[in-house]
Amino acid sequence: MNLTRILSQLQATRCRYCNGHGFTHGVFHRFPCDACGEVGYVQQHGQRRLDRLAIGVIARVKAQQRAAQVAARQINSGTPDNWVLKNNFRGD
Repeated sequence: MNLTRILSQLQATRCRYCNGHGFTHGVFHRFPCDACGEVGYVQQHGQRRLDRLAIGVIARVKAQQRAAQVAARQINSGTPDNWVLKNNFRGD
């Protein structure tokens, strides 16, 4: 599932206050964004918060994307004889 396609189906856009991160930066801390309710996305028309169903769908898609990224960066497995050196890190 593609996040941009899901966002267009839900008629959602990035929050203009937090730029899609769900939090704003203070001097020493990160604060939850009040405009989007810590989601990072708001409705296209009216810039209001999304409902719970839409938030769940976006969270699932983001989790799937993170899992795919982790699978792509899989740590070496097997014996040390067949490990591949990546960025000066053997993976042991």
